[in-house]
Amino acid sequence: MKSQFSISALSVLLAFVSLRKTEQDHILAQVNKYLLASPVQRRTMVKNWKVGAGN
Repeated sequence: MKSQFSISALSVLLAFVSLRKTEQDHILAQVNKYLLASPVQRRTMVKNWKVGAGN
């Protein structure tokens, strides 16, 4: 059966499962906030994440 995920998506999933439970919980909370956010709030969140990542 062919994978429905791209290589980059699988890499993200593998990185996620290697995190500690508290880190996974934090990421899931951020994803939930992102999914419920307005487009303007999403852009702000992405901007803040990029700044936090040094981009």
